[in-house]
Amino acid sequence: MEGEYSTTSSDGEEEIEAVAAFVILDEENRRKRRTWVHEINTKREKLGEYHKLVPELRKDPKRFHMYFRMSIEKFDYLHELIEDHLQKENAQLRKAISTAERLTVCVR
Repeated sequence: MEGEYSTTSSDGEEEIEAVAAFVILDEENRRKRRTWVHEINTKREKLGEYHKLVPELRKDPKRFHMYFRMSIEKFDYLHELIEDHLQKENAQLRKAISTAERLTVCVR
């Protein structure tokens, strides 16, 4: 009974090898970290649909109506009604999507 709980040096080495193998496999299975804000989204204010297309559509009420299926006045009125409910705060590292942008995505 004395020898039941004692380990030989080869048993200890096997345990170390098993732990090392586990650590190596665990490292291989870990996901690559993603970026907090993707590069495409950092360009949203310059190249995004809302910042490029909507200002152009606002210059032409007929085109605006074709795109959104409502007049500029109705869009603005709807925005006023829901603005307080959609408002988000900016995070430390990223800017929140504006309520008008959110409405644009929803209506479109």
